[in-house]
Amino acid sequence: MLSVIGKGIFYFLSVIEMAILIRAILSWFVDPYSRIMQILIQVTEPFVAPIRALLSRFMGDMPMVDFSPMLAMLLISMLKQIFLIVFG
Repeated sequence: MLSVIGKGIFYFLSVIEMAILIRAILSWFVDPYSRIMQILIQVTEPFVAPIRALLSRFMGDMPMVDFSPMLAMLLISMLKQIFLIVFG
């Protein structure tokens, strides 16, 4: 039963990681107020916003490039690896 929960969490993290990547790529080409971007922002913001707040705390004003999606993807990737080790 525990491995089913672990796999579910792993797949959930994979979906969130992909949504963050799609959001980052589409942000270059798509209007931020479009329906698809609003959905992606609502889904991914709970994972990206804490990292953005932490970065702004250490870096002061944010630079022109927002690195929080990249760091969120890195942290999610590390969590996925931990779940693979723990739940096999």
